[in-house]
Amino acid sequence: MKILSLMALLIFTSTNIQAKEVLSSKNSINVGRIVELVKLVDKEDIKVNVTVSDLGGSTDVSPTQNLYFSIYAKGEMFSTDASFDLGQIYSLKNAKRVSGGIYELHL
Repeated sequence: MKILSLMALLIFTSTNIQAKEVLSSKNSINVGRIVELVKLVDKEDIKVNVTVSDLGGSTDVSPTQNLYFSIYAKGEMFSTDASFDLGQIYSLKNAKRVSGGIYELHL
């Protein structure tokens, strides 16, 4: 009986421990600083974009732009959206979709 109770407790705690909310941060980009928006996928249910924002002037050789990758998937019950900061760049020359889930960026 003790072994059965212990097994039930282990199964219960293992499923509850793994089911936790993934925390995200709420950051924003100033719309006036957006330099370029490249639409890689523009369908009704999914949108994939690359956004370039201006970091301001620089007196040295530091990058002056920041690159973001964003995805929006519209669902029946829940919609998913995510943006990823890909880092600082000098310029985005070209961005294209190679195949499903594979994108090519020329910096």
